Amino acid sequence: MDEPLYLDVRTVAEFTERHLEPSTNIPVDALPSRLDELGSKDRRIVVYCRSGGRSLQALRILGAAGFVAVENARSLDNAAAWQARGASRQPSALPSFGGALWQNVARWERGLRVVAGLVLLSLTVVGPQTPWGLTGLVPLLTGVAGFCPLYRIFGLSSCRLPR
Repeated sequence: MDEPLYLDVRTVAEFTERHLEPSTNIPVDALPSRLDELGSKDRRIVVYCRSGGRSLQALRILGAAGFVAVENARSLDNAAAWQARGASRQPSALPSFGGALWQNVARWERGLRVVAGLVLLSLTVVGPQTPWGLTGLVPLLTGVAGFCPLYRIFGLSSCRLPR
């Protein structure tokens, strides 16, 4: 397995203060105009910043530009821990394959969520006719969108990871 490119998307000042060795610093604001410095679009790239906000933004920029093996380590500390493990396993990252980068619910789970949501919603009209059936909106909407906010908070995804 080739060593990934560690891409630090913090400012130059933050990078100078502390960074991984080896890593490349391209601030997230400059990333769209410096994509050619990253090499092949199928090269493994691990993106990190201070807390995860800018690395998520960079992940989206890279995905939109056609980079297919991008992983979000979020913070410098996470990236350092992952590098120390030999990058043998993917950090909690957004899926970076097929479809939109923000999706974290697999197709089979989306179908299950839609069906469960419709069943729960039907309880407001038939059966016990309880307003608790409105809780069905949550699985219905997350199934339709393919995104679950709780999965994002806990770093989960039911989507298949790229090999």
